[in-house]
Amino acid sequence: MFNSELRLLNAYLYKDFIAITTTVQHKTGQSASCRYFDCNQQEIPNSTWQSSFFPLNTVYCVRRAGAKYVSISYQDGGFYAKPPVPLIFRAFDEPIHELGMCVGPFYGPEKRWLTLIEFVEHMRIYDVSMFYFTIFDIDGYSRLAMDEYERQGLAETTVIQTEYEQLDWMFHLIQLHDCFHRSRSHSKWVINADIDERFVMLQPDQTLIQLLRSQNENVGELNFQARRIQKTQSSPEKFTNLLDAIENLEALKFKKTAKTRIWESSKSIYRPEKVAVQTYHHTHLQYPGVIVKNIPRDVAMFRHYRVTTVSNSIGNGWIYGDNFTDTGLEPELEKLLVSRVVNMVQHIYGSENISLSLFSIVPLIILCGKKGSKNKTLSKNQGNPAPVVPPPQSDAPKSVEPAAPQEAPKTGEDSKAEKPNNEMSINAAFEMNKGEKSTTASVFV
Repeated sequence: MFNSELRLLNAYLYKDFIAITTTVQHKTGQSASCRYFDCNQQEIPNSTWQSSFFPLNTVYCVRRAGAKYVSISYQDGGFYAKPPVPLIFRAFDEPIHELGMCVGPFYGPEKRWLTLIEFVEHMRIYDVSMFYFTIFDIDGYSRLAMDEYERQGLAETTVIQTEYEQLDWMFHLIQLHDCFHRSRSHSKWVINADIDERFVMLQPDQTLIQLLRSQNENVGELNFQARRIQKTQSSPEKFTNLLDAIENLEALKFKKTAKTRIWESSKSIYRPEKVAVQTYHHTHLQYPGVIVKNIPRDVAMFRHYRVTTVSNSIGNGWIYGDNFTDTGLEPELEKLLVSRVVNMVQHIYGSENISLSLFSIVPLIILCGKKGSKNKTLSKNQGNPAPVVPPPQSDAPKSVEPAAPQEAPKTGEDSKAEKPNNEMSINAAFEMNKGEKSTTASVFV
């Protein structure tokens, strides 16, 4: 990493400076020169400015009139990283988003399409309006979901390309520092977490946005404890039908929760403009006068779904013994999550394979939880599902009696044709939920 080829990632233009991120990681203080280019990518004469790496893969530069692209070199007038990268505007008077999310890098062979959708829809319930994705490596099937969120204006993506055949968690700091700058001035508060980590509020009369708005101006970071949920299976390779997708949602499938030491796996929500250096789980250095607060576990926390066993001690000693307890989401939150995931999964992967409309699956969703239960910890916009056109016009979900799925009118020979297997399985599950108990039906209880 420290001897990597010098490649540029992004360059961010703020009101007072420019930050350039790279794929190489140097010790703090390694000298570097800022190079400036016009709109035709021609270098501006006599514009070089001496700087240094801080921290690791970031170089700070002064602003230059007429500069549209930038690059860096190790020496004045010497070789510079090519091609120069365009300046990304971040000189906003006020942040565009109140709450954004820096998502840990994507890498490894596991298919993440369903986990990605579940993660995004879960966090959107808590008013996250912008997701900053970083890709080391991702399969094309899962990329469909990521591209759709970006198309809808809900995400920005950075793809990291290096001379190495494969990247892993050792390159995580590259992602952290680039996302730190990408979110700066763009989102007021930023959650730093991976896609297997889900935030939950536990106080019935407070939302996450209310918690953030209640903080004094000198608060730059909130730390939250985590609970580890044992994940025993990988996500499905591809979409087959809605019932299978629902059964494989991590929030429904995995409940065994491990005991963890209090702050060993904490995660943070921070304000980028008040922080100088970000690291894996929390900020490393804040500007003078900025304070960090720890939020008690009975107020809010993260649920971390991870493949674990007692023998591997979660890889880093964060599980102690086999004292598991079953925990899950509140019924109203669970219902809302399932409905949003179903909507988005069908929109992206099911348009050609499913004859079943969203409204046929809603009765199954309603059966999760008790009648009349309310979850006041959800946001005021909780009823808006994933933005598929045309969007539903309903507000927060209300407990209603499930209506039996409606069959399509039968005419002529069509009345003798068999229904698609997908519709038959869901209707069967619905009937079993109304009466007899079954393995399939238990998913929705």
